[in-house]
Amino acid sequence: MALGVALEGVEIAHAVVAWRKRKRREKREGIALQELADIFPSGEARRETELHSDEPKWIKLLLRIGIILVVIGVVGEWRFWR
Repeated sequence: MALGVALEGVEIAHAVVAWRKRKRREKREGIALQELADIFPSGEARRETELHSDEPKWIKLLLRIGIILVVIGVVGEWRFWR
């Protein structure tokens, strides 16, 4: 049981690190686009709109966090009443 919770914790940490890397890359790309626009002024530097197709992953992530909290609560009650 504890191993399952630990694995889910690793998945959450991996998702957070991947999200952080993606945001840093987007920021660098935005800076590069702005610098390019300063050199070649052709209007406003715009990116294509991104589809948020990974929203269900966040929903799953939040559900996993909820399950982890429920399991911790149940184990805590079991140990308290034992």
